[in-house]
Amino acid sequence: MAEVNNEMAMVEVGARVVCRNEHGTVRFKGQVLQTKGLWLGVEWDNPERGLHDGSHEGKQYFKCTQFEKLLRVSFPEHYVSSADPEGEIRATCPNIKELCLTKQLLSTWDDVAKITIELSHLHHLNLSENRLRVPDNPSVLANAFSNLRLLILNKCAISWPQILQCASMWPVLEELNIHCNGISTLSRPEGVLLTLKRLMLEDNNLTSNDDLLHLSHLPCLEVLNLDNNRLTDIMFPDVVAGQKTSMFKQLKQLIISNNLISNWKSVDELEKLPCLTELKITFNPVIEKEQDSGTAQQMVVARVGGLQTLNFMPVSKKERSQAEWVYVRRFGVEWQKAGGREEKGPSEEFLQLHPRYQQLIEKFGAPEESELQPSTHIMKVDLLPLNILCPDHPKRKPIKKTFPSAMSLHKVKSFLAHLLKIKGCELNLSYMTQEGSREYHMPNDVNPLHFYAIAPGDSLLVRW
Repeated sequence: MAEVNNEMAMVEVGARVVCRNEHGTVRFKGQVLQTKGLWLGVEWDNPERGLHDGSHEGKQYFKCTQFEKLLRVSFPEHYVSSADPEGEIRATCPNIKELCLTKQLLSTWDDVAKITIELSHLHHLNLSENRLRVPDNPSVLANAFSNLRLLILNKCAISWPQILQCASMWPVLEELNIHCNGISTLSRPEGVLLTLKRLMLEDNNLTSNDDLLHLSHLPCLEVLNLDNNRLTDIMFPDVVAGQKTSMFKQLKQLIISNNLISNWKSVDELEKLPCLTELKITFNPVIEKEQDSGTAQQMVVARVGGLQTLNFMPVSKKERSQAEWVYVRRFGVEWQKAGGREEKGPSEEFLQLHPRYQQLIEKFGAPEESELQPSTHIMKVDLLPLNILCPDHPKRKPIKKTFPSAMSLHKVKSFLAHLLKIKGCELNLSYMTQEGSREYHMPNDVNPLHFYAIAPGDSLLVRW
C-alpha cells in the first residue's frame, strides 16, 4: 500500500494507475490503522512485482486477484481491438483455458493470434460476432492455436470456403460451432479438420444432400448438428438398402430437426449409417404428418435399428420391441399384398419402401391374419372395446370395458385401480391380440392407448 499525496487524492477504488512504468488497479482507499493520512491499496498487473495480500498489522483491507490462477476469461462488450504488448498476457494470466472474445473490435486473425500465442493452455475460444479477415498464409499462425480443441464462430458472416482456408491454423481442433453464418453450400475438406469430432452447423441455409455428403470426408466426425436448415432429403447412394455405407464411419449423433424432410425414405437411409445411435428429427414434414408425436417416434425407432436415443430421450429395449411390432402390424396388409407370404417374399417395390420389414419378420415372425389391420384402422379408432384380464388372479372374472383410444396409460391405470378396487399397488399393463399368441408390454404412462396399436377386441392384462 502507498500513502496518498494531493495528486492522487481524487483517485477512486477501481481506477487504473501507473507508477514507475508498472500498471495496477486501485483496490482500497482509506485509513489504515496505526498510520496517518489516506492510503491506496494497489493490485499490480505484473505478478513479478509481487501481489500484496491487502493486509496491514493483521487487518485485511482488500484482496488481490490471482490472475495466474484464472482458467476462464470473458470480455463482454469491452471492445478489445488488439493484443497487449508482447509477453504481458503470458506474464499476467498464463493458465487461461477458456477465452470468450465475443463481439469485440478484432479485425484480423493475426490480432487473435497475438493474444492466443501467449496462452499455451488455451483449449476453448469463442470469437462469435466478430468479422475477421482471412490471413494470407493461415498455416503460419498454427502455433498460436496449437492446443485449441473448441472454436466458436457463430454469427461471424464467415463462408465455408473461408473456414477451410483458415482450418490449417487449427491442427488439433475437435469441435467447431458455426451457426447463423448464412452458409448455403459446402465443399469437401481436403487435408484439414482431420481431428474434428463435432460440427455444429445449425441455423444456416443448407438445402442439398450433396452438401451433407461432402462432410462424410471428415474422418473423425461423431456429432453433426444440422438443426434449422432447409434439407429436403437424405441419401447415401454408395450402398443399397440393408447395407452399411462407407460414409460417416464414426458418426454417432445426428441432429436434423427443423428441416424440410418430407419422406420416410430419408429416414430409412439413416439405417445405413454404421455407428448412428442418437437422432433428433423433430419438426420435419414427415414427422408432422403423423397423427401424433408418439406414432411418429415409433416409426422412426422401427426404421432405424441402432437408435438408442431419439429426440434426446432414451429408447429402451421394451420401447424398441413395441415400436417394431406396431410397425409390422401397421404395414402388414401391404406386406401381404406385395407377396410377403409367398416363397419369393415381398416385391422389390415394397422392400424399397420398408427396408427393415423382412428383418423384423425374422425377429417377430410373420403377423397372423387377425393382426393384419390397415394402419388407418389401427390409428383412427376412437373407442376401444377391450377385455380386462388379471392373469395373476385367476378367480377374477374378465371384464369388458370401452376406452377412448386417446386415453393415456396413466389414466387407464387410475381407472383400473378404481374398477378393480386395488389401492396402493403399482399396476403393470400389457395386451394380447385376439388370437392370444403374443403378449406386448406397454411402457411409458404418458402414451395414449393407440400408441401401442392395440385394436378393438384385444385383451388388456393387468398385473400388480
